[in-house]
Amino acid sequence: TADADQDVNDLTVETGATLVIDNGFTVSVHGSSVTFDGSVTANDNSTLDHTGTVATTLSSAAALDLFDLRVNTPAGTTTDATFNVRGTLQLDDGDFDVSSGTLALVSDITRTGRLGPVAAGASYTGDLRMERFVPAGVTNWRLLSSPVGGVTVQEWDADFLTAGFPGSDFPGFTNPVGSSTLWPSIRVYDETDTGAGLTDGLVGVGNVTDALTAGVGFAAWCGDNLVSTTAFTIDVTGPPTIASTPVTLPMTWTNTAVPATDGWNLTGNPLASPIDFGALSLGADVENEFWVFDPVAGNNVFWNETLSTGSSVMNGNIQSSQGFWLHATGASVTTTVSEAAKTLDPNGGAPFGGLMLQNTPLVRLGMHSTMNQFSDETLLHFGAGQPDNDGPDMEKFFFAHPEAPQLWSEASDGESLALNAWGPLAGPVAIPVHAQTWVAGTYTLEVMQLTPALDGYCLVLEDVQEGVSTPLTAGATYDFTLVAGAAGATSRFILHVSEEPAALLTASATEVLVGETVSFDSGTQPGIPVGWDFGDGSTSQDAAPTHAYATPGTFPVTLTVGTAPCDVVLTEVVEVSISTGVQDLNGDLFSAWMDGRAIRLRWELGGSDVHEVKVYDPRGRVVRTLRLPEAAGQATIDMSDQPHGVYVLRLQSDRLLRTVKLPVVR
Repeated sequence: TADADQDVNDLTVETGATLVIDNGFTVSVHGSSVTFDGSVTANDNSTLDHTGTVATTLSSAAALDLFDLRVNTPAGTTTDATFNVRGTLQLDDGDFDVSSGTLALVSDITRTGRLGPVAAGASYTGDLRMERFVPAGVTNWRLLSSPVGGVTVQEWDADFLTAGFPGSDFPGFTNPVGSSTLWPSIRVYDETDTGAGLTDGLVGVGNVTDALTAGVGFAAWCGDNLVSTTAFTIDVTGPPTIASTPVTLPMTWTNTAVPATDGWNLTGNPLASPIDFGALSLGADVENEFWVFDPVAGNNVFWNETLSTGSSVMNGNIQSSQGFWLHATGASVTTTVSEAAKTLDPNGGAPFGGLMLQNTPLVRLGMHSTMNQFSDETLLHFGAGQPDNDGPDMEKFFFAHPEAPQLWSEASDGESLALNAWGPLAGPVAIPVHAQTWVAGTYTLEVMQLTPALDGYCLVLEDVQEGVSTPLTAGATYDFTLVAGAAGATSRFILHVSEEPAALLTASATEVLVGETVSFDSGTQPGIPVGWDFGDGSTSQDAAPTHAYATPGTFPVTLTVGTAPCDVVLTEVVEVSISTGVQDLNGDLFSAWMDGRAIRLRWELGGSDVHEVKVYDPRGRVVRTLRLPEAAGQATIDMSDQPHGVYVLRLQSDRLLRTVKLPVVR
C-alpha cells in the first residue's frame, strides 16, 4: 500500500499481489519497465507517474482502473494495456503510444475523465475513447460534439436511438406522423439559412456516415424511449484532438437581411477536457457569451463572460463533448481553442457546475409547474449595460422542449432578452416580463436569486392580466394561470424597481411623564408620504410632529414612510409615567444582554412586588412576556424564531421601571 508518495526504479506487481495507491498520493516510476501481473487499486486523487529519461514500457495482465496518470518520459512510453482513467491523463513530455492498447476517459454521475493540457514536447499515438455519462431522466435535445477525429454519426447511433435520416434506427420517421416531412433526430446548424426563426437553420445530418468534425456542434434528440430515459453513456473512439496548434471553430456570419438570425453558430468543444470559455480567443465580432441547451430545464441556459454571470447551472466552463451556441455580429468570426483553455472541472452528468456567489445587483426569476419537470429562468442585471439592447445583454434563444415554459424580459427597444443588463438604477423603472407555454395550467414564478446589492430597493411584480402586485423578496413565489400559445405583444408581468424611501425615526425622549411633549422626526425628504401612529389612537401625517400622552403606559410608536408595498416601517417605544415616583433601576439591580439568539436576564430587586418583563419587536408588538418568579434570580428568553432587528425589553412593577434596547441578529 502506498500511503505516502513513493519513488521507484522499475515497478512489478506479481501475480496474486495488489498495489494500493491511497487517496492523495503518487507512485513515481523512474525506470524503463512497469509490469502489472497482479492488480492495482488506485483510489480517488491518486497518481501513477511515469517519469524518467529512458524509454518506458507499461504492460498489464488485467484492465487498469486509474485516477490520474502522468507521462513525463522524453524518450517515450509504449503500452499494450487497457486503461480506464477517471481523473486526468497528463502528458508532459515524450510520446505516449497506446496504439497496441486501449485507453478510455470514463464518465459517471460524479465525474468525467479528461486529457489535461498537452505540453509542447508531448504527444499521443493511438485511439482514445471519450465517454460522456447521461443521467436517467428526460428524453430531450442535447448539444454534442466530438473530441476525437476520424469518427462519424455512426458512433452516436450505437449509443442511443436515432431517426429521420439514412442509416438511422428509424430512417422513415416523420413529423407529423404519416406526412412526408422527415424528422431528423440529429441536426447541425446552417447559419446561412434565410428563415425568420432562430431554429430554422437546424437541419438534419445526411447519413450516419457524416463526419463528427472537430469544433462542430450537433443537436441530438436522445434517450431510450420517447418521453423518459434510463441512464446511458455516449462515447466516441479515435485519435484525440490536441490543440498544440489552436483549433479554429467553424463559424460564419451571413447577411441574410434577417438580423435576428444572422451570425448564430452551433459549435462544440473540440477537446477531451472541459474548457474555460474565458480562455478562448474570440473573433472581434463574436460576443463574449455562449448558450447551452439544458435538457432538464428544457430550455437554453447561458453564460456572460463580461459580467461573469449566467443561468443558475452555469460557471463559465464548457464540458467535454458539449455543443454550444455562439453569436457573431459581423464578419470577423475567427475563434480558436488552444490547450491552454483546458480546465479541471470534473463535472458528471449535468451540463455545468455551480454558480459563484455574486455581489452585483442581480434578480433571477424562474418559472416552473407541477405538470412536468421543465423550467426556465431570466436574469436582470442592474450593474452594467443600458436599458436598450446593448453589449452585455443576451438575447432570448427560443429553442426549447415543446412542453417547456419560457420566460424572458424586454429591453427598452423591445428586444427579447434572457439576460437583461439594464444598467444602474437612476430612478424608478418598469420592465416588461413575458411568459409563454404550450401546456396550459398553473405556473409558479419564483425569485431564485436577489443579491444583497439590491438591499434598499423595492421590487414589485405586477400581473397585468390579473391586476395583482406582489412584493419580491428572495425565495418569494407567485402562482398564476397561463393559457397555451405564443405570448402576445403585451407582457404578462411588469417588474417595478424603485429605491426605498430614506427614513430615520427619532424622538426627543422615550421615557416621559403624562402631559410631557415629545418631539418626533421622520428624517424624510420633502414630498415623501409620512404616517405616524403614536400608539394611543392619535396619528399624524407631518414629517416632524409633536405629541403628549394623556395616560400612563407603554406606547409603541409606528412611523410609515412611502406607499405600500414599497413603504418603510419603523418603530419606537415610549414609556409614559404618572409621576417621578417610578424608579429607574440601576444596572446592578437589573441587567439584560444578548447571548447568541437569546436574551439573558439577571436581577436583584427586593420587595414583594410582582415584576413583569415584556419584549417588543421592531413594530412595537409584544412577542414575549415573563413574570419574574422571585426577588432575585436569572432567566433566559429564547429569540431564535424572531427576525433580526432592534427589540425593546421592558421591566415594570407598581414602583419600578427599566427599558433596554437589544439587537437580535439571525
